[in-house]
Amino acid sequence: MMRKNLSADGLISIIKKSFSSIREHRKKGADGVEYSIADSLLTAFGAFSLKYESFNLFFKDIDASEVKRTSVKSLYQVGKVPSTTRLKEIIDLVPTSNLRQPFNDIFRELQRGGVLKNFLFLGKYYIMALDGTGYYSSDKVFCDCCLVKESATGKKSYSHQMLAACIVHPCIKQVIPLAPEPIQNCDGHTKNDCERNAAKRFLTAFRKDHPKLPMVVVEDGLSSNAPHIYELKENDMSFILGVKTGDHKYLFDWIDAFDASEMGTAENISYQGKKVIYRTTQHVRFVNEVPLNASHDDLLVNFLEVTETVEKKTEKYVLDSVTGKTTTIVEWKFDGEPTTFTWVTDIAITQANAIELMWAGRKRWAIENETFNTLKNQGYNFEHSYGHGNKNLATNFAFLMMIAFLIDQVQEMCCQTFKKVLDKMGSKKMLWHHIRSIFHRCIIKSNWECLWSAIMDPQLLEI
Repeated sequence: MMRKNLSADGLISIIKKSFSSIREHRKKGADGVEYSIADSLLTAFGAFSLKYESFNLFFKDIDASEVKRTSVKSLYQVGKVPSTTRLKEIIDLVPTSNLRQPFNDIFRELQRGGVLKNFLFLGKYYIMALDGTGYYSSDKVFCDCCLVKESATGKKSYSHQMLAACIVHPCIKQVIPLAPEPIQNCDGHTKNDCERNAAKRFLTAFRKDHPKLPMVVVEDGLSSNAPHIYELKENDMSFILGVKTGDHKYLFDWIDAFDASEMGTAENISYQGKKVIYRTTQHVRFVNEVPLNASHDDLLVNFLEVTETVEKKTEKYVLDSVTGKTTTIVEWKFDGEPTTFTWVTDIAITQANAIELMWAGRKRWAIENETFNTLKNQGYNFEHSYGHGNKNLATNFAFLMMIAFLIDQVQEMCCQTFKKVLDKMGSKKMLWHHIRSIFHRCIIKSNWECLWSAIMDPQLLEI
């Protein structure tokens, strides 16, 4: 899967081209504009790519001397590095919609490189996991776009959130992040924006960018409502949505009315462990074309239920008093209580595809585990405030961090050199720490490929 454009240097070239196409919003003086938008965005991207905890630490390293900025220019293809104050002033005024393009450009490169084909599900769909998350919160610093929450005591808190989306696959641990949709108030709005409104905007924008891509959207139980399902259908998207007994009583009453013989079944058994063997059994029940709720009983969905049990293998050694021989008796004992998962989908469920649909539905957690958890706990500092600004700064920084995450995910899938370096370091946190250490100690005059080589062979650190 190795392609030059899917290495770190190639991917940064792609986003540089995207940033360079952003229309200048400042008035040019006699000498033009001192720092370009592209250089400002690439410099900020460098701080997120290197996983710095703050811009103060990042600029403390590169402000040590002018030659230290050589490393930023080499690794991130920056022409002229602005100061932290000037950088924030420039990025604050960049419309966030302009930062969608790098996601689309990298996505198309994945299509051209044949990487996207690995994510095909049931031979025809791509699975898209959707969920909302927060990335900024404060009791004091706010802007007109902030979401406002007032406590019972009248105290107000301010936040920024986004609806994030990733292409996922049950057999692939990496994800492909897509351009997120900000959840924020617009000028003149007195009511907070919400995840449902953001979903409408996201689906429309996604279909505009990818009009023919066959998608299956996987979401949690909050999304399994008729208006949202109609929106998915209008955008020509299939779905696998979680449902819960308490929220969908009408649906579950219908399911309970079915005789066991009227429901399809399938079963999957897997084993794992070395010293201690566990057996996991997923028993699937399904029924097609049942009404979602009483208000929309004409909206028929297909119901899927999975009951999962985990058993632990134990062995007993019984001595036969007559023969003197020892007999081994294997027993399986339940390890915890059974767990039940339920979904609705518009894909017709059969014995042949029931297990695959189950794995697709459970992959919804990839947006939590492989995306939000990685961003918040594996060095990206997603919930740390790098600056709020007066207009778009906080949101633009969140987008740049997501682009950094996207490039890391692509390298992990496609760049053999990156994978070798990651294997040597043992973890991503250790890799980020090692890169920052080199960045702090050395002047890097070459590119990422040389940096990876230097990590593999420390004698090459004269870079």
